[in-house]
Amino acid sequence: MDDDLHDHDGAYTIVNCDHYDVAILTGCGGLPSLDLFDDNVDVEVRFKDGRFYAATFFTVENLKSLFAKFRHTGEFNSGLYFSCPDMVMVETFSAQNILETVASLVKADRLGIVFKLHIQDED
Repeated sequence: MDDDLHDHDGAYTIVNCDHYDVAILTGCGGLPSLDLFDDNVDVEVRFKDGRFYAATFFTVENLKSLFAKFRHTGEFNSGLYFSCPDMVMVETFSAQNILETVASLVKADRLGIVFKLHIQDED
């Protein structure tokens, strides 16, 4: 993978790969602000033909934290369940883990099964 990491105002990081770009939408703190073990982040994979795929990456510990939160907030029937379309679970966060996961899905032709496909307008 020809990784070329670009940090954009700390709100997201774009990694240029051979056939696509990966955008990690981290919020104001950038990648260093993510808790490696307890967090979630949106990831987009953009191809040159205008297709892009999006998913949310969660750590296992983050799901535990969310269930605890929901028990108090009442969300998801007070933590009875949790649902998120296009969810990808990882044990820990790092740009490398995210990039390897995306590369594995692309190589296995499974990106469209795990991530949600979007079509970018030509406007």
